[in-house]
Amino acid sequence: MRKALQWGLACLAAWGAGAIAAPAVEVPVIEHAGYTFCANEANDAMSLGRMVMVFNRSREQVNADPSLPPYVRGMAADLFRGMDAGEFPTYAHFASRRFMACLETQKVPLEATENRAFACVTRVDIPYFFSVLKRAGESREAAIPKLQKALAGWRFPEGLVGVLAEPSWRARNMEEIRNLQLFLMSSCLLPPEEVAHFYGAPPASGNGNGAGKGAAAGAGAGAAAGGTSAGATAAPAPARATPAPGKAASPKAAR
Repeated sequence: MRKALQWGLACLAAWGAGAIAAPAVEVPVIEHAGYTFCANEANDAMSLGRMVMVFNRSREQVNADPSLPPYVRGMAADLFRGMDAGEFPTYAHFASRRFMACLETQKVPLEATENRAFACVTRVDIPYFFSVLKRAGESREAAIPKLQKALAGWRFPEGLVGVLAEPSWRARNMEEIRNLQLFLMSSCLLPPEEVAHFYGAPPASGNGNGAGKGAAAGAGAGAAAGGTSAGATAAPAPARATPAPGKAASPKAAR
């Protein structure tokens, strides 16, 4: 009996040692909780920067806005400090630096340069300004050249704005616009197969499903046509002389 017990304990010990030594399952970056947090922070930073640099909201107006959560008002303090110091030629510079700092804090295993982050965060402007023009009564056909001109300072890959018109137009509300924005960032930063697996197969064209996960994936072909992560790596970062989107990317300019 004692020998049998010793043998059983030895087997359990060996199994336990093997279990401890087993390699950890690698989680795709897009499923990393820190990545989701940082992508949302970058999108919020773009929204805040747009509010300040495009729509000319003052420090006092931002701080007094009850619709903004406290963390956004805290982010605003960083934005205004950097603007005063001349650190942020555009709000995309602010958002990309917030994104890079967040990746480091959250220990997200994503290798990205600030130039690449810049090229990717600027893409969230496309669905946003399409939604602005749609609410203003523009047709999709008329909105495309206006937005191409208004966002020229971001130096998007050729054709990207045009192919994103349909999924942007299908979005029924700002939540669906946000889903599309996060998809565009991810398709620019991460391997295509990882993004496709996360967002699922694209829906049939014109199925009316809006721009949730499925419709965001429906924009995948367009995002790929305009350059995914590989294309973003080669995209040039705008020089400091690039006009701030407060001039070039405002809805007024788009109209």
